[in-house]
Amino acid sequence: MAVRHTGKQWVVEFMLKGHRVFKRLPDFATKADALAYEAKLRQQVFQQAHLGQRPEVTVHAAITEWLKNDRKSVSQTTSHAKQASRSVGHYPLARLVDAAGRLRAEALAAGLSSATLNRRLCVLKAAGKYAYKQGWTEENLSARIGLLPEGPPRQTYLTHEEVEQLISKTPDRAKPYVAIAVYTGLRQSQVLSLTPENIVGGSIRLADSKAGVPLAIPIVDALKPFLKALPLTLHKRTYYSDFEAGREGIGKPKLRYHDLRHTTASLMIQSGVPLYTVGEILGHKSVQTTKRYAHLSMENKRDALEAAFTSKFPSKKRKSLNR
Repeated sequence: MAVRHTGKQWVVEFMLKGHRVFKRLPDFATKADALAYEAKLRQQVFQQAHLGQRPEVTVHAAITEWLKNDRKSVSQTTSHAKQASRSVGHYPLARLVDAAGRLRAEALAAGLSSATLNRRLCVLKAAGKYAYKQGWTEENLSARIGLLPEGPPRQTYLTHEEVEQLISKTPDRAKPYVAIAVYTGLRQSQVLSLTPENIVGGSIRLADSKAGVPLAIPIVDALKPFLKALPLTLHKRTYYSDFEAGREGIGKPKLRYHDLRHTTASLMIQSGVPLYTVGEILGHKSVQTTKRYAHLSMENKRDALEAAFTSKFPSKKRKSLNR
């Protein structure tokens, strides 16, 4: 069927004159809307095929349509999409691969990391795939855009003492901004969206997380005084500037706010918390995401064995056993 209902949306999909057309309509669209849109699309495609033409689409237009219709809402993705569009959005969609080459050259010249460049290239790949589904290109050009190899992600973990020092060195108005993050593992957007209504009993409740699942995080005693400041009403740049002052105060100028979330995971694992429980608290949808911290768990196990055998076998006796 050219028109079908999937989940909450109506979808129009058909082939005509060698052109594949695929379009998801907004949630509020009705079946009548979908049928009318199908007729309109068929007419457009027929006219373009009859004239031997395809619609002239720019990379900017493809990115814009992809952002509106075919992705989950993620603010960081939007930021990378804007940067990519600003740089190569004027390219015709047919030259998407050339646009990717230009984007790569500009990013490397500017000293951007491979990870940042890959996020922007992924925008072009996604827009190219979306354009192919819409019948704007004869080929799925996204397959011809390669990504750069990336090293392991940089992760910084603070100790208990450093956490206390950071909160102490952070200006008073931003102390809750820092403390809530490190005592819960919440992301910045989640911290800034908290209100007193999110406090239910002895836990913080969020109806939806980045992984699309509800979150319930127990409130530890160290966090309780800082929750009185909710909601956090200042601009996030103000809070982040104060966080930067705090990190400078403890001699950690490269510490990122997201590293506070890594610190939460690290301190839990060092305390013997299973990876599964860590993932539950952080709101990971897949255990694979939590496994990035597996090396910390292994270090704990190694330390436990070292402590056990060092105390049981003094160094001189161990040497004699090894003979």
